[in-house]
Amino acid sequence: MPIANRKNLGWDKAKGRGYMSGKDVTWDGKDVNDHIENWMKDMGFFVKEVDIPKSGRLDECIIVGGCIGTNFVLAKNRDRNIPPVCSIVRKLSNKGTEMVLMYDKRTRYVEGMNEHGIGILNATLMNEEDSAVRSGYNHRQGNIIHRALCCNSLDEAIGIITTHSGGLEGHTIVSDPLRMFHVELSAGYKAHVEQLDPTTGWDARTNHGIHYAEAGYMPRDGRIYLSSNYRKAVAEIGLNGVENEKDIFSVMRQQHNDPASHLNMHRRVPKDAEEHPGFITTSQICMNLTDLHFLFHGYDDYIDFHDIEDLTPEGHQPKIKITLSNSND
Repeated sequence: MPIANRKNLGWDKAKGRGYMSGKDVTWDGKDVNDHIENWMKDMGFFVKEVDIPKSGRLDECIIVGGCIGTNFVLAKNRDRNIPPVCSIVRKLSNKGTEMVLMYDKRTRYVEGMNEHGIGILNATLMNEEDSAVRSGYNHRQGNIIHRALCCNSLDEAIGIITTHSGGLEGHTIVSDPLRMFHVELSAGYKAHVEQLDPTTGWDARTNHGIHYAEAGYMPRDGRIYLSSNYRKAVAEIGLNGVENEKDIFSVMRQQHNDPASHLNMHRRVPKDAEEHPGFITTSQICMNLTDLHFLFHGYDDYIDFHDIEDLTPEGHQPKIKITLSNSND
């Protein structure tokens, strides 16, 4: 008799653990990832929340790039279906380049900017099926971003984003104070790079492919695909004419639909909703690349925020200004 393994048991073809429902749920309908995490806590396999094994949980966002006057600016709404454990980290690269990063301790994902005014923000092109089988995806993405932010030039950073470890998947807006680019990459394809012109208006990217139509959410996904397109359009229209970073945050937290609707840029979707259940906007990032200013806003009820971690040597004079803010909702 052959030794049992995933293939001869048919587990390599399994899409979920929910028996006939096909959903990733336990027998009593609870989320399997949450069930496993709680069981591992009870068994003493880890003590802290940040010790939880890193999974490919879905992370939906809006990223935008544009101008305030002549200043180049990037911003993001970060949507999660579990509360992230985050901090803002100031650190130096091995060659002494200062960077400021949003660091997600659960997934080990990072993004941010460096002292040369290079900023990088990313939005996923994974759909819900992809996220269930891409363990460690966010950590790998964060490693590529960190490596790119160690660069001194925008061209070098783009080279890292498009090639290192297969490239940074999804939509990426990468910029310095003079040039801004959109990089789109889907697994198995070559990165598509295009230069943006922030002086003509704001560019937004969400979770459907632009140059790779089969990436991310597609028309067959119905209202989820509609949501991705709608949020992109509303962001680009609403940001037209903003005068400062606070205006950007205000526009991107607007809700033009029922507060529980997944169509809103600022999401508060109930866990029992039929579409995008439990998706919450947990935080916002804004980076003024010209003024070297990093702004972070967290929503207290939906994020475990651990403040600023300064890892620079004693006596280091910061080059990047950090501004933190928070609110309940």
